[in-house]
Amino acid sequence: MKFASKKIINSNLNLSSIIELLEAKPLVDNYDPDVVPESFFAADLMSDILAFVDSNALILTGLVNIQSIRTAQIADAVGVIYVRGKIPEPETVELAKKINIPIFVTKNSMFECCGRIYLALYYPELIAKKSDEK
Repeated sequence: MKFASKKIINSNLNLSSIIELLEAKPLVDNYDPDVVPESFFAADLMSDILAFVDSNALILTGLVNIQSIRTAQIADAVGVIYVRGKIPEPETVELAKKINIPIFVTKNSMFECCGRIYLALYYPELIAKKSDEK
Protein backbone atom coordinates (compact mmCIF):
# COMPACT_ATOMS: atom_id res chain seq x y z
CA MET A 1 0.00 0.00 0.00
CA LYS A 2 1.41 3.39 -0.99
CA PHE A 3 0.08 6.73 0.12
CA ALA A 4 -0.62 9.50 -2.38
CA SER A 5 1.68 12.43 -1.95
CA LYS A 6 1.66 16.02 -3.08
CA LYS A 7 4.14 17.23 -5.65
CA ILE A 8 7.15 18.69 -3.89
CA ILE A 9 7.56 22.37 -4.68
CA ASN A 10 10.98 22.96 -3.08
CA SER A 11 13.13 20.06 -4.21
CA ASN A 12 16.33 21.87 -3.24
CA LEU A 13 16.01 21.05 0.44
CA ASN A 14 19.43 19.54 1.10
CA LEU A 15 20.88 18.11 4.32
CA SER A 16 22.53 21.40 5.18
CA SER A 17 19.27 23.35 4.97
CA ILE A 18 17.38 20.59 6.81
CA ILE A 19 19.91 20.68 9.67
CA GLU A 20 19.41 24.44 9.93
CA LEU A 21 15.62 24.16 9.61
CA LEU A 22 15.36 21.55 12.39
CA GLU A 23 18.12 23.05 14.55
CA ALA A 24 19.84 19.68 14.40
CA LYS A 25 23.41 18.79 15.23
CA PRO A 26 25.42 16.19 13.30
CA LEU A 27 26.75 13.27 15.32
CA VAL A 28 29.11 12.14 12.55
CA ASP A 29 31.39 14.04 10.19
CA ASN A 30 30.94 11.76 7.19
CA TYR A 31 28.03 13.35 5.37
CA ASP A 32 27.54 15.40 2.25
CA PRO A 33 25.60 18.58 3.14
CA ASP A 34 24.46 18.93 -0.49
CA VAL A 35 22.55 15.61 -0.60
CA VAL A 36 18.85 16.16 -1.31
CA PRO A 37 16.53 13.50 0.15
CA GLU A 38 13.91 12.26 -2.30
CA SER A 39 11.40 11.74 0.50
CA PHE A 40 10.99 11.87 4.28
CA PHE A 41 9.64 9.30 6.71
CA ALA A 42 8.89 9.73 10.41
CA ALA A 43 8.27 6.72 12.65
CA ASP A 44 9.38 4.97 15.79
CA LEU A 45 8.39 1.55 14.44
CA MET A 46 11.18 0.24 12.23
CA SER A 47 8.74 -2.21 10.63
CA ASP A 48 6.72 0.76 9.33
CA ILE A 49 9.85 2.26 7.83
CA LEU A 50 10.76 -1.00 6.11
CA ALA A 51 7.21 -1.45 4.82
CA PHE A 52 6.58 2.03 3.48
CA VAL A 53 9.75 4.07 3.00
CA ASP A 54 11.19 4.88 -0.43
CA SER A 55 14.93 4.73 -1.04
CA ASN A 56 16.93 7.92 -0.59
CA ALA A 57 14.63 9.05 2.21
CA LEU A 58 15.59 10.93 5.34
CA ILE A 59 14.27 9.10 8.40
CA LEU A 60 13.07 10.89 11.55
CA THR A 61 12.75 8.72 14.64
CA GLY A 62 12.94 8.60 18.41
CA LEU A 63 14.35 5.07 18.42
CA VAL A 64 18.02 5.44 19.31
CA ASN A 65 19.27 1.87 19.35
CA ILE A 66 21.33 0.13 16.70
CA GLN A 67 18.20 -1.09 14.89
CA SER A 68 17.55 2.43 13.61
CA ILE A 69 20.84 2.35 11.70
CA ARG A 70 20.31 -1.20 10.45
CA THR A 71 16.87 -0.16 9.22
CA ALA A 72 18.29 2.93 7.50
CA GLN A 73 20.89 0.74 5.81
CA ILE A 74 18.31 -1.76 4.53
CA ALA A 75 16.00 1.07 3.42
CA ASP A 76 18.85 2.82 1.59
CA ALA A 77 18.17 6.03 3.52
CA VAL A 78 20.27 9.17 3.14
CA GLY A 79 20.36 9.69 6.90
CA VAL A 80 18.62 9.56 10.27
CA ILE A 81 17.49 12.42 12.48
CA TYR A 82 16.82 11.58 16.13
CA VAL A 83 14.05 13.73 17.59
CA ARG A 84 13.15 14.93 21.10
CA GLY A 85 16.84 15.42 21.99
CA LYS A 86 17.38 11.68 22.25
CA ILE A 87 21.03 10.68 21.96
CA PRO A 88 21.78 7.32 20.33
CA GLU A 89 23.77 4.67 22.10
CA PRO A 90 27.55 4.75 21.41
CA GLU A 91 27.44 1.53 19.35
CA THR A 92 24.72 3.11 17.20
CA VAL A 93 26.95 6.09 16.42
CA GLU A 94 29.90 3.79 15.70
CA LEU A 95 27.88 1.67 13.27
CA ALA A 96 26.59 4.81 11.51
CA LYS A 97 30.18 5.99 11.05
CA LYS A 98 31.31 2.56 9.84
CA ILE A 99 28.62 2.25 7.15
CA ASN A 100 28.50 5.96 6.27
CA ILE A 101 24.97 6.81 7.36
CA PRO A 102 24.72 10.43 8.52
CA ILE A 103 22.97 10.87 11.85
CA PHE A 104 21.74 14.03 13.53
CA VAL A 105 19.91 14.98 16.71
CA THR A 106 17.35 17.73 17.29
CA LYS A 107 15.58 18.86 20.43
CA ASN A 108 12.35 19.30 18.45
CA SER A 109 9.51 16.79 18.59
CA MET A 110 8.72 14.58 15.63
CA PHE A 111 5.54 16.59 15.05
CA GLU A 112 7.47 19.88 14.99
CA CYS A 113 10.09 18.45 12.60
CA CYS A 114 7.46 17.11 10.22
CA GLY A 115 5.64 20.45 10.25
CA ARG A 116 8.79 22.39 9.48
CA ILE A 117 9.77 20.04 6.66
CA TYR A 118 6.26 20.20 5.22
CA LEU A 119 6.33 23.99 5.20
CA ALA A 120 9.80 24.08 3.66
CA LEU A 121 8.76 21.66 0.91
CA TYR A 122 5.34 22.98 -0.01
CA TYR A 123 5.30 26.58 1.27
CA PRO A 124 8.94 27.74 1.17
CA GLU A 125 7.82 31.37 1.02
CA LEU A 126 6.48 31.04 4.58
CA ILE A 127 9.86 29.81 5.81
CA ALA A 128 11.61 32.67 3.99
CA LYS A 129 9.17 35.19 5.47
CA LYS A 130 9.73 33.84 8.98
CA SER A 131 13.51 34.13 8.51
CA ASP A 132 13.16 37.74 7.35
CA GLU A 133 11.23 38.62 10.51
CA LYS A 134 14.10 37.56 12.81
